[in-house]
Amino acid sequence: MVSITSAEYLFVVTHRGSHHELHSVESYKATFSHAQAMVNQTSSNTANAPITVLPVEILTHIFQLALADQPCPFQTEYHWNDEDNPVQLPKYPDTIAQVCSRWRRIAVACPSLWSHIDIVLSCPLSIGFHDRAKVHVTRAQPLPIDIYIIDPGIYREAKKSNNNSSFELDFPGAGPPDERKVWNELMRKNNPENFEFISPEVMPRIRTLGLRVHYQCHAIHSRALEHCLTNCLPGGLRELNINVPYGRYFTPIFLQPEAYSGPHGRNRTWPWLALSERQLEYAWASVVTLHLKGVYPFWNSAAYHGLTELRLPEGHRISDSELVRFLGSSPQLRTICCNFRIRETYHNNTVFSPIALKELEVIDLMNMSDSSVETFLRWLNPGSKPLQLSLCCNPISVVLKDFVSRSNVREIRVRPPLWEDKILPLAWFYLPLQLRILGVDGWGVNPVDDWGPSPMTPQHDQPVETQSPLDLDALYMLSCYFEDFSSFEEFVKKCAPQRLILWDCEISHSNTKSRIDLPLLRSAAGGNFSQLCPSVECLTSSDSKPLSDWERYPPM
Repeated sequence: MVSITSAEYLFVVTHRGSHHELHSVESYKATFSHAQAMVNQTSSNTANAPITVLPVEILTHIFQLALADQPCPFQTEYHWNDEDNPVQLPKYPDTIAQVCSRWRRIAVACPSLWSHIDIVLSCPLSIGFHDRAKVHVTRAQPLPIDIYIIDPGIYREAKKSNNNSSFELDFPGAGPPDERKVWNELMRKNNPENFEFISPEVMPRIRTLGLRVHYQCHAIHSRALEHCLTNCLPGGLRELNINVPYGRYFTPIFLQPEAYSGPHGRNRTWPWLALSERQLEYAWASVVTLHLKGVYPFWNSAAYHGLTELRLPEGHRISDSELVRFLGSSPQLRTICCNFRIRETYHNNTVFSPIALKELEVIDLMNMSDSSVETFLRWLNPGSKPLQLSLCCNPISVVLKDFVSRSNVREIRVRPPLWEDKILPLAWFYLPLQLRILGVDGWGVNPVDDWGPSPMTPQHDQPVETQSPLDLDALYMLSCYFEDFSSFEEFVKKCAPQRLILWDCEISHSNTKSRIDLPLLRSAAGGNFSQLCPSVECLTSSDSKPLSDWERYPPM
């Protein structure tokens, strides 16, 4: 038997361990080299990347989702170019087409990616947007195109020539000559001299035409409209949306054709268009969705005929005969959102038949005066479809009662009439039994000023009509004030809602004005709280306001 010393034994063991570790290192090195080779192969061959092997149909759908997710400049309410709210300009589908050759082939071959055309004016990229529109028009064929022209009002300020101070430009002709000159120079420099993105060789079908100006109007906007309206094919234009900061208090400003000579003479500045009346009527005769603010076709225009949606929120004067004429020319109307100052021309003994609008679903007269609301509703005869009605009105209006009695009103959104010293109690409202949703905003708060509530004090000589209890799905009360708990309880019991949503509401309780919350309601109702409503939700002003689409002056 061979014996070795402990030192020799330690050397043998250490050598064997080192040999094993060296073998492991070589194995790891080979594995690492293989992994590195695979990475290099993958990075050099893009065909192995997962997204590039997707079928064309799926990749096209992803592109469409990317387009739908980007902000639409036309829908932006405030669009100033500053640090707090920079202008968001559309990037797709152009960016998608620049990723790689395969993406470009797929994007260019998909017309729906190019049919939405945004043209942003009055910015350093405006001429580029115009040239890009030419490409979009060609690639969108044969689909109809939607054109949105936006002027975000970047050049709201210009420096005076005599000092370094700045000022905001006012409406045309209202400021010193030099500020107007500077602004005109900026507009000339940063906009196309002529619009020609639609060529006679292509002649696409324009389905939607929108113009939105955020600051003030200029001749450049007239030229943009002229180019698009001139190239509208017969029956092609379905939606016209014009929103410009131009108009007079109560007096409408009309789009003037080339040969127009009105009572104030011929005006070759905005809103004058270098098109004949026949060309204009030809272009918008097929419109079914009409949104206008600031300027309008004449009230007798074919633009108001055959509509399904009409939005005119500005608050201009119109005679009842003009109103009846163009409402009667659109028997398929589904949505009406108007704010008119109606001038009555018919005599009291005039016999008339209400206008039959059998497809009507939405009536929004929220900003119309109480008297004009009554005149408007008197002329309407809706069909049996469920109807949403939004308005400012007197709760005991005979005209309102007559209207809801002969129509299928399922949802009412109401505010108190403007400029009323006292607001009548909500319990006096005549509400139809088929009503499912009721929204009440600002009731009990004096609209004349913001310094305090106007109590809903009943006039004891006013008879209250007896009604059967309702059975609402939901009752929304927003920024309402009640003088005492009994008036609040009376109205809630009358409505009998399954859900009660209170937002920023107040009540006089224990000689103090208190925010309505669940502890207060339980304290005031005592053992009857569970009978008040199956579901009660109390929100504060810091919570999101319910019915968020219901605003006093909604953006178009």
